[in-house]
Amino acid sequence: MSLATISARTIQRSVSILFILATLVVITLTLIPLNGSGPKIPYLDKIVHFFMFGGWSFLFGWVLTFTYHAYRKKRRDSTHNSAFLTDYTTPIYLIALCGFIFGGIIEILQGILPVGRTPDLADTLANGLGALLAAFFLRWVSTKSFYRKSVEVED
Repeated sequence: MSLATISARTIQRSVSILFILATLVVITLTLIPLNGSGPKIPYLDKIVHFFMFGGWSFLFGWVLTFTYHAYRKKRRDSTHNSAFLTDYTTPIYLIALCGFIFGGIIEILQGILPVGRTPDLADTLANGLGALLAAFFLRWVSTKSFYRKSVEVED
């Protein structure tokens, strides 16, 4: 089966499942108690946060985009000119902001929950930068036919 024969609905389901799994993995990895062991590589924690929240934000933006396309089609609101959706992706600032907020909530929970972790402003910054890069990457991917096909709503 080639990529050209995969339906938009199949892609959307797959991306949605990946997004749910990514959310569960991020929450689990950031809120499990640490025993202090692990590699002692400088800034590894920040690099992991950058890519973890970048991946989450990329999937979040993709799901948000095809969900909004489906909503607009369902409403038959093709004359509505929304700033929310342009060129097959949501605005970069919205994806980056949501990734930053999600990362901030995780850092706050690390300070509140009894998991032996402490909130870290540098982690929050790494989360936000990962989300911002993911938003720009999603904007670039939105020019590709595979992505465009995935956000279109089938009749």
